[in-house]
Amino acid sequence: MLRKRIAAFIILLFFIFTSLLSGIYIISHTNHEHDRNASNGGCAVCLQIKEAVHILSQLRLAVVSMFIIIIYLFILVFALGSLLSFFEADSLIKLKVRMNN
Repeated sequence: MLRKRIAAFIILLFFIFTSLLSGIYIISHTNHEHDRNASNGGCAVCLQIKEAVHILSQLRLAVVSMFIIIIYLFILVFALGSLLSFFEADSLIKLKVRMNN
């Protein structure tokens, strides 16, 4: 169990580190000097910025969808808890009735 938690924490740190480095790369290379003599006809920095933006958009989509699912589950659990408490049968023990003759 502890190994699973450590692995999950390492994966979380990896995602946070990747998103931070992508954001730093985008910010630091926004106004860069374009490479006009590139071998494939495009600027390598611009391609890397596009990839970084793509990674961040995928992470954002995953985080937003997970947040929506968690909110939905909280609402569902709250609603089911309210419904189950409404339909609970009252017993003599629950009502704390003493049955002395």
